[in-house]
Amino acid sequence: MTLSNNIPSSISTLSVLVSQNGLLFSGWGSEERFKYYIDLTGKNLTSALRDFYESAPQLRRAIAVDVVYDSPQFAVVPLELFQEENASVYLEHTVASIATDLVRHDILEDLGVVIVYLIDQQLEDLLLEYHGEFNHVHVLERRYTALENINTEQPHKLLLHLTENTCDLLVLDRENKFIYFNMFTTDTVNDVMYYLLFVIQEVKLDQTELSLNVTGKHADHEELMQRAAQYIKYINA
Repeated sequence: MTLSNNIPSSISTLSVLVSQNGLLFSGWGSEERFKYYIDLTGKNLTSALRDFYESAPQLRRAIAVDVVYDSPQFAVVPLELFQEENASVYLEHTVASIATDLVRHDILEDLGVVIVYLIDQQLEDLLLEYHGEFNHVHVLERRYTALENINTEQPHKLLLHLTENTCDLLVLDRENKFIYFNMFTTDTVNDVMYYLLFVIQEVKLDQTELSLNVTGKHADHEELMQRAAQYIKYINA
């Protein structure tokens, strides 16, 4: 493997973003940030990861390691309804067969929700071998935190997160209490706009008193932002 030369010799923090098609390693070392992506399409996970760590042994000396899962195999559950012993039940609509030992959850008490998701046991066993211990979270928790930290005078905050073929829509009120979340499959700008306006109508939001915060990218991002601006006054992109 030809290793990117931007991985520093000394690493303090390491984050591993786990997506459906690959792993994104990022972190800090010697006051500089680095990123390195491993495309796992058609590759063996064990072989690819072992090759990578052999090429960059300094990764094993990272002081703090976070494994962040970004996959559609998750559910958002109101905290008052969550039962840990039944965690796998909340995933039944997204996963056909679930081994209970693969289910994890993140409790976000300030927002009043629990994120239930699946981990990749093979990946975690390999990382445990290299790092001894690490934290794992779902990427949605990071997005919640980012939206929570946005100050607005508007009564509601809506996060629109875009990927190549999906969009996540998350609604919080001004006090950062959870109101709504869903993920939709999209291809075109029309698809994204349909679901954006659907959620606004479903949750009964006032488009003139709504802060829309956009993360990620769409293939026709500029057109999407122009279309959204026709309906929503306050947009942070």
